[in-house]
Amino acid sequence: MKPGFFRNLLLGMLILALLGFLLTRSRMVDSDEHYGYLGTIAQLQELEVAFNETILRSRHAYLANYDPLVEVLARLGSIAAELTVLPGFLSADERMALRGLLADYEKLAVQRQELSERFKSDNAILHNSLSFFPIAASESAERIMGREPRLARELQDLLRDIFMYNLYSHHEILPRLEQRLAKLRRPGKRPRLSDHPGWERNMRHAEIIINYKRQLDQTTIATLNLPTSKVLLDINHHYQKGYLRALASANNHRLALYLVAIILAAGIAYVMIYRYNAGEALRRVNASLEEKVRLRTEELRHLAMTDDLTGLYSRRFAFEWLEKQLAATHRQQGVISCLMLDVDHFKEVNDTLGHIEGDRVLQRIGATIMANIREADIASRFGGEEFLVLLPEASGESAGLVAEKIRLAVADADGPAKVTISIGIACCDCRQPCTGSEVSGQLITELLNEADKALYQAKEQGRNRIQIRDRVICAAWRQ
Repeated sequence: MKPGFFRNLLLGMLILALLGFLLTRSRMVDSDEHYGYLGTIAQLQELEVAFNETILRSRHAYLANYDPLVEVLARLGSIAAELTVLPGFLSADERMALRGLLADYEKLAVQRQELSERFKSDNAILHNSLSFFPIAASESAERIMGREPRLARELQDLLRDIFMYNLYSHHEILPRLEQRLAKLRRPGKRPRLSDHPGWERNMRHAEIIINYKRQLDQTTIATLNLPTSKVLLDINHHYQKGYLRALASANNHRLALYLVAIILAAGIAYVMIYRYNAGEALRRVNASLEEKVRLRTEELRHLAMTDDLTGLYSRRFAFEWLEKQLAATHRQQGVISCLMLDVDHFKEVNDTLGHIEGDRVLQRIGATIMANIREADIASRFGGEEFLVLLPEASGESAGLVAEKIRLAVADADGPAKVTISIGIACCDCRQPCTGSEVSGQLITELLNEADKALYQAKEQGRNRIQIRDRVICAAWRQ
């Protein structure tokens, strides 16, 4: 053996061990594992948004079918369980911090489950009373109208206020509603007709609607205010910190490997190719993720803006647009008109032809509205069989012409269900100088209330007609 053989052999083994150690530490961060964990967090964040949307949809529509809500909760629980499998490159301290945050999220998930069960229970009770009370109250009012017309009108006013409170959630209606109910529950207010035993049952259902509507609102707000999204952001933040630390450590070991490889001529090419390939793979992954995020954002934006059934704008979009347009109308001293449309006797269509045909009727009416308005006008589904059309730079008279075109087109439309519509029109005219300096949410409410009052007048006058509200409001209406 040559002199120094064992020494060179030992040195070679040390270099190989060092290279092996550096190579192992430089590859401790698994990109697939990292992006898989990030994807799981992103899925949870998307499901949190979907859960809130489902809660709001169930709340405002008083749905009796909670399968979508149960499905979202089940998916949240399933994907949250995947988060407990932490990537191997995290340190012990980072794992402990993440497990603490995951435990907090699990506690919030339990609270959310409990609130969801309470929400379903309250919503079911409210849905039941809302299904019974309008019919029973209307029948009671008709039965006592001949002998006790004043009491019948008070019952009808109570029914109207309950509808307004449940439709718009105007809390200023609540004291008046409770006062009406207390007045009707007085012993002297009971009908004197012996054939009217359902009076107390009607009053009880009205009381249930008021109490459970308020309780349901509180449960909904408590559910939406759970800080699950914040905890998820904290989880993502702590995980990213751990990933960046592990990535920095891996990069440091990789740098040491490159420095050692410089001594070994054969390692130079390997180091250059490895860095180039790693950079290309990371750029491809980033580009793919950016494209997925962009597509998903566009999809969510479209869903938020449109109504699934009719293809018209959603109620939320119409409110946002109206707030901006009213400010512009006031600023530019313009005019804007509001059309509130309601399908006459729509319940009879559902009862006789079924809900599928009822949906087709709503789709045809939506298409008819779009065919008779300008591109600058906004048409939205306001709720149920009600539609809202906003006409910028259109006076009350011009809006009346548009409304009449729509009404005639709907009445003349072909189809198994022949329906008519009633239309209420309100106008906000700022063409004359006014003293108002700002546009508040109260002005939007005032404009919509005026249109709704006009619609109510059209209904009272026989339906299948338009009614223009005499009162013209402007941004200085408070003056």
